Amino acid sequence: MSKIHNLIRLLLVLAPFFLPWWLMLIFVLAAVFLYDRYYEIILIGFMCDILYHSEVTYIGLYGFTLLACILFILVKQIKQKLILY
Repeated sequence: MSKIHNLIRLLLVLAPFFLPWWLMLIFVLAAVFLYDRYYEIILIGFMCDILYHSEVTYIGLYGFTLLACILFILVKQIKQKLILY
C-alpha cells in the first residue's frame, strides 16, 4: 500500500475530531467503496459514539458503531455484486 493511502486512512481516522459528522460520513462512505477491507470504519464509528453521544438517541450508546458494522457488511456485499470492467 502506498504512502498516500496510509495518509488518507490516517486523516479519515482523525476526521471525527475536526469535521462535522455529516461531512465525515461522506468521506468515510467514499473510503469504504474505494478501499478493500476498510476496517477503520468500525473505529471511526466507535469514536463518533464517544464524541457525539447524547441521551436522547433511540439507537443507544453504540449506534454509530452498529451503523458502521452494517455499512461495512452491506458495502462488501454490493462490491461483490458489481461488475467493473
